[in-house]
Amino acid sequence: MQNNSCNSSNTNNLYPGTALQDLISLRVLEIDGLPTYNFGQEFSKLRNLSQLNLSRGHCNLSLYGLTETYFQYLTDLKYLVVRNCSITNIHNNTFLLLRNLTYLDVSDNNLLTFCGFKNVSDALIGSSIKIFKANRIYCAIGRSTFAIGKFFQSLRKTTLEELYLDDNKIDYADDQIGGDFPVTLRKLSLNGNRLSLGRYI
Repeated sequence: MQNNSCNSSNTNNLYPGTALQDLISLRVLEIDGLPTYNFGQEFSKLRNLSQLNLSRGHCNLSLYGLTETYFQYLTDLKYLVVRNCSITNIHNNTFLLLRNLTYLDVSDNNLLTFCGFKNVSDALIGSSIKIFKANRIYCAIGRSTFAIGKFFQSLRKTTLEELYLDDNKIDYADDQIGGDFPVTLRKLSLNGNRLSLGRYI
C-alpha cells in the first residue's frame, strides 16, 4: 500500500500507530489532525512515508498546538499540510528534525499570526524547504498587519523558492523588507493584502 486515508473518531486522541506500523511501503498518509503531543514511536517504522496531510477531513490541534515532539518520529517527511487546524501555537523547534521537508502549508490557521510564522521559519533553517504557504494566518476581524523584517530573516538562511502570504491583512512593511528574503526566492504571493505605497525592495 502506498496511499492511505483515515477519518478518525478516536476519542483517545491518539494516532493509530500500532495499526499502521506494518505498512512499510506507505508513502502518503491523509488522516484527521488530533490534539495530541505527537505521532507515536510506531510511526518511525514508516521510513517511506514522505507526504502527510492532516487537513483532508477534520483537524483540530487547538489544545496543545504543534509541540516540539509532534513530528519527531516522522523525520522523512517531504510534504506536510496542516491547513485549517485551529492552530494557535507552533513551538520553536517543531520542524527542526524535518530536514527533508520541501513543502509546508500552515494556511487558514487564523489565530497563528506572524509570531507563529516566525517560529516556523526559525525551525526551517537548514531544511530543504522550497514551498511555504502561510495564507490567512490572521483573523479577518481586527487591525491590519505590519510586517517587520524579523519575521522573515530566518528564511534568508534557507533555499526557499516560493512563499505565499495571501489574505493576511498586511498593509505596511519595513522599508526594503525584500532584503530579508532568501536570494533563491522566485515567487512571492501577497494576494488579498492592502499594501500601502512604500519602498519594499
